[in-house]
Amino acid sequence: MYGKKIALPVVVGLVLSAAIAIPNGNPSSSELETPSRDMNLGTTLYVGGSGPNNYTKIQDAVDNASDGDTVFVYDDSSPYYENIEIHKSINLIGENRNNTIIDGGEHGNAVNVTADWVNISMFAI
Repeated sequence: MYGKKIALPVVVGLVLSAAIAIPNGNPSSSELETPSRDMNLGTTLYVGGSGPNNYTKIQDAVDNASDGDTVFVYDDSSPYYENIEIHKSINLIGENRNNTIIDGGEHGNAVNVTADWVNISMFAI
């Protein structure tokens, strides 16, 4: 009876250790074909500043962005009185979470997101 109690955990341990995959350092073909969502390969569009790719409205920059792009919003022109619709996989980043404000004016949602992989950060909404 005593031997059976010890044998079962040993057998379970051997089965579990056999199920652990040890990577060989070579990525599989599916890993090579699938792009990573960690990489930011897009361009940056700016709102509220000056220079190229700069917009006065957040929605205009979002409309002109492509999947993977970043829309960076300066707090100099804050508050932004807009209702933002995001239908693309983008990053929407404010300069300062206390001073970069999106004010929807109590007309629906200040920000409405209908796309996957959208990152919104550093805003007061």
